[in-house]
Amino acid sequence: FVIGIAAMALANAMTVIFFWVILQNVPSIKGWTINEMLFLLGVDVTAWGIWNTFLKGSAPWRIGNNIRQGTLDRVMVQPMRPLKYLVISVFDSDGLGELISGLAILFYAMTHVGVVWGFQNLLLLVIFISSGSIILFSIFLVLSTLSFWTTETGAVVDMMWTVGHFTEYPLEIYNASIRVFVTFILPIAFINYFPVSALLQKGVWTSLQYLSPLVA
Repeated sequence: FVIGIAAMALANAMTVIFFWVILQNVPSIKGWTINEMLFLLGVDVTAWGIWNTFLKGSAPWRIGNNIRQGTLDRVMVQPMRPLKYLVISVFDSDGLGELISGLAILFYAMTHVGVVWGFQNLLLLVIFISSGSIILFSIFLVLSTLSFWTTETGAVVDMMWTVGHFTEYPLEIYNASIRVFVTFILPIAFINYFPVSALLQKGVWTSLQYLSPLVA
């Protein structure tokens, strides 16, 4: 339990160190300072941490494994909706390390980005992070359902996991095709980039900045 939490927290700490090393040599990346990038990272890691801790029961590798082994039949006859049963049947303690480290990064960044944290902005932040977790849950659930036809979605999940790291950085560093992909095809930019841009009042495609709840 402790090792799992520590390992997840250490992984995120290494990302923070990486940002720090890069931004010791340049003042900003496409107009984003170290604290603003940490804010972007904090929202992202917190949303992933919520999914990783509380919603991972419907992850593609779990549902795919149940389908291959035939154990999903047992779930289907439980006196509860299958999706609800799958979600609440798993509590991933390793995810707590991600959630705790995400909150730590977030709280640090919140005090260094110059945003006035009144009730409205705090409420927006809570709504945005909740929306980000739902978006993650939805994307992985879509991948899970593919297991009914393919029985194995490991390669697709690995690709999603890799692309998911794109949003640790501001969209400004990517070309137009990648921006379109992570916004309109696989909408992971709504997990953290557009919410953070709204709170910081900067970024690209400002008309999309408050749409995370709708996307979720």
